[in-house]
Amino acid sequence: MKLLLENWRKFLNEEIHSMKTSDWESVGNALRDPKKANEIHQLLIGMFPKQKRLLDYHYNEGRDSYPELKRFIHGIDKYILEGPSLVSPNDYKISGEAVKERERKYQQYIKDKAAGKDALYFRNNPADPREVDFSKFPPITIDENGEVTDGNHRAFLAQKANADLKAYKIIAQPNSHKNVAKILQLVGRVDWRKFINESQEEGLQYPMADRNEWYGDADYKARGGRIVMMTPDEYLKRVRPLDIDEGSRDNIDDLKNHILSGRTLDPLVIYEDGKEDGRHRAHAAKELGIKQVPVILFGDQNLNESFTYDDVGRDNFVCPEIDPYGKAYYTINKNNPPSIEQLLKCWVENRGTIMESNVDSSDPVYYPTEELAPYREYVKDRLRRIKTGKYEELRADIKENGIREPLLIQFGSNGVAKIGEGNHRHQIAQELGLEQVPVYFLFQREVNLNENKWADYDTPKGQWLDIPIEDIASAARDRGGEINLADELYNLINNAYKKIGGHSNIRSASDLPGKYDDWIAIDIDADPEPDALRVSSNKRAGKKMTVAGHDGSRAAISAYLDKTAELLKVDGYYSEMSKSPAHIMITRYRVPFVDNQEDAQATLGKEINWLGSHPEGKYPDYTGWYSRKIGGSEEVKILLGRPSGVKAVTP
Repeated sequence: MKLLLENWRKFLNEEIHSMKTSDWESVGNALRDPKKANEIHQLLIGMFPKQKRLLDYHYNEGRDSYPELKRFIHGIDKYILEGPSLVSPNDYKISGEAVKERERKYQQYIKDKAAGKDALYFRNNPADPREVDFSKFPPITIDENGEVTDGNHRAFLAQKANADLKAYKIIAQPNSHKNVAKILQLVGRVDWRKFINESQEEGLQYPMADRNEWYGDADYKARGGRIVMMTPDEYLKRVRPLDIDEGSRDNIDDLKNHILSGRTLDPLVIYEDGKEDGRHRAHAAKELGIKQVPVILFGDQNLNESFTYDDVGRDNFVCPEIDPYGKAYYTINKNNPPSIEQLLKCWVENRGTIMESNVDSSDPVYYPTEELAPYREYVKDRLRRIKTGKYEELRADIKENGIREPLLIQFGSNGVAKIGEGNHRHQIAQELGLEQVPVYFLFQREVNLNENKWADYDTPKGQWLDIPIEDIASAARDRGGEINLADELYNLINNAYKKIGGHSNIRSASDLPGKYDDWIAIDIDADPEPDALRVSSNKRAGKKMTVAGHDGSRAAISAYLDKTAELLKVDGYYSEMSKSPAHIMITRYRVPFVDNQEDAQATLGKEINWLGSHPEGKYPDYTGWYSRKIGGSEEVKILLGRPSGVKAVTP
């Protein structure tokens, strides 16, 4: 115990308090080490896949990576990442010095502009800071105190214009992800659990106080009670499950500190009516590696019969009723576990979930390998592309040692179950003929399949589909020898723009999704690939239709034109058109248009040369023509559709 207390005091002194100079040096050295920086980068992406763009942006391949996020990484056990999401100017703070410097630059720009000088606010961009499109700004980053850690220029201008911005947020929240411990090791921090493990040889005991110091139940003998010893898991199985929210987490950690500082506690209790006192202490004891806890039992019944958490197997599975605490917990029979479908149905219908103490990554359950095949993250046995060498290394290790890290099965209350981690391990198990694989579970609000090809969506022919932008981005990143979703969409775009040398901003499948926000496509023929595509970008005035795509067939071209016209008649959709596309939309579909310079300029955010009537006298009912310079030449255009906030005219 003496060694334990010494180690704990060391941890309190070195880890709990704010970062010291040595901390900055330690995390900085790790992030300047190419090997360590890359490993940290991959661990962070595994922890925060939705924030990959932010993590990629701050990663510099070991050349002082993550300079603005050092404190976040050093305290990764205390933080999570969220976003990007829209934030208002009141949701974040900019340091006084940063505001002062940017205000000076801003006013200098206005002064130079008024004087006719070459004014420049942005480093390499002559754009006027008073007329920027905030929807095109990359997200800023906000720390747990609401202070901007990256993107002060953007944040300053947004506050100046009272405009919303996208932002990533660092949230102060306990982070128990499996990658945390590895990151702490790499940056020179050691988790407090190391001190505990080093001291376990002495055998840490539950520090029960003398009976005259108890807060309650000191008369347990007179009331028919008795003290028994049981493991923390045994106690937790007999009582109501504890919902470990932020408050419970703080309570458990306080109790661990209490125990490790040498102070005493009351015994745990299970009363005759099934109520209990001691769930937080049981969790604290379990996390500290204490093997047994003292429990006062009242009455003849040892179990809380108000709640049934008995082991259930495949043949006797019945999803438990929701208890008075809004939960439906149960344990499973590891020798004959329920099917994945049984577990999923219980989670969807009753929020029924397996008690964590029954199945976790350190104590998994085994399922037949072939039974899990339908739950692979990528359907039709397609996997994320990885280097052959790494795959073969993993295969050789599994062949020699078996699967050492269990697969993770994710259950979503939206009715989706998948192998969230371990798809390659499952593939290798199939190749090697392994009959069973170890798994553990994670129950979530929503689980989505990361589709890799159009055919994976199994969309009915002739039906337009909104394609998740995350799927497009993933397909663009994970391109290999096989044609995937990014290739399929790019082929449509390239075909539509090939007469003009291709699309200016999309030169390959790797460029997808680019700056475009909404992607819809349709399959109308016998092959399993999409045939027509329509793409939009989110703007202040709504959704501006920009990119189009088709396979060149008459039916596909007709489908994309019909969809374009349909959307242009919907409030909030618009497009800037000229020549043949404008001709078709006007003559064939009679779509609405913007008929005045003020509204057109407000929608576009650009200066235009207003013409009104077409310069060649065409389309007399359409008096919304203008010209503007594009690529060095003056182009005649018209704004079609119904942008938000302006009046559109239908001839």
